[in-house]
Amino acid sequence: MTVGAQGIVPIVEGPGDKAAAPVLVRRVLHERLGRYDIGVLQPKQAKGRSGLISRLGDFLRYAKITPGCTAILVLLDADKDCPRELGTRLARRASAAGVGIPIAVVCAKPEYENWFLASDPAFTGDAEAFSGAKSWLTSIMPQGQAYKETFDQSKLSASIDLEAAFSASRSFRRLCNALEELARCIDTEGTDVTP
Repeated sequence: MTVGAQGIVPIVEGPGDKAAAPVLVRRVLHERLGRYDIGVLQPKQAKGRSGLISRLGDFLRYAKITPGCTAILVLLDADKDCPRELGTRLARRASAAGVGIPIAVVCAKPEYENWFLASDPAFTGDAEAFSGAKSWLTSIMPQGQAYKETFDQSKLSASIDLEAAFSASRSFRRLCNALEELARCIDTEGTDVTP
């Protein structure tokens, strides 16, 4: 089977995530799971977190009609919500949408950028309890530069230390486990929906 013959379609919040999610998902599939037979297809981008949550069913149906789509990853920031509760709530709604392919919901705690902190030895706190990830990323950039999600998120996803992030961030472990679940469902033609 050729790479990309089947694949996961991410559903994400915005343009920074749309560029970054395929990079990170591909790295986890390849480097952590050794899965080169599953592609990462073009993400579907909501207009922000609230748009993704309110129109989840529409985005799931839109993702499913992507040629080669065999699974869907819903990836969003938990923000102030409990990732487990939000993920469970969205998984129930995804299941009710009845798209008939495996779906995994992953909520970064509190934001995608916190995964970068979890992988950076210069950050010494609890990455998932820290609410200023974007500001912290700006503070470590060359003088005069600020972290720009649409420019930097993809580059940082390409260089994140996967093992460090896995060790330091429960929500990043959830991403890795969710991708493993999706791969298993693709192999067995299952239709699980997991939070």
